[in-house]
Amino acid sequence: MTKFVDDKWMQSHQFTAMAALQGTVSDLVQRKQNRDLVCVGLEDSLGKAIDIMQQNHFSQVPVTNHGKLLGMLREKEILKEMLSGRDIKKTTVKSAMNKNVPAVKLETKISSLQDLLLNSGSAVVINDDSKPVHIVTKIDLVEWLSSKAP
Repeated sequence: MTKFVDDKWMQSHQFTAMAALQGTVSDLVQRKQNRDLVCVGLEDSLGKAIDIMQQNHFSQVPVTNHGKLLGMLREKEILKEMLSGRDIKKTTVKSAMNKNVPAVKLETKISSLQDLLLNSGSAVVINDDSKPVHIVTKIDLVEWLSSKAP
């Protein structure tokens, strides 16, 4: 019976509500370093994507086609392809990318974003044309919350 009244157990099993955070994704990304978002194309090779990720010290990169967000390429998907024995110079990003990528807009409430980040770890911020402009992760939310702490 003690685990059913333990606060941490109740939160981890979503029996208690988290505090709704005030603000928007725009508030969160204002704190981030202002630099252009690097993306890979749908038909790029995994080899090219790996080079881009290594040069920029990324663990994930958005996948676009004609500027529009289509998915995300993460280390996990690349590793699966490499371990399967496929030639990464001939394999396209399209065959390895994850199409289920959470996307939010700058006006999305942080209270909505917090659930996405807890479940997926990251979200792509898109503009009205579905072009990716930022990636937000759990650490971005942590840093934003820390800046507001008394």
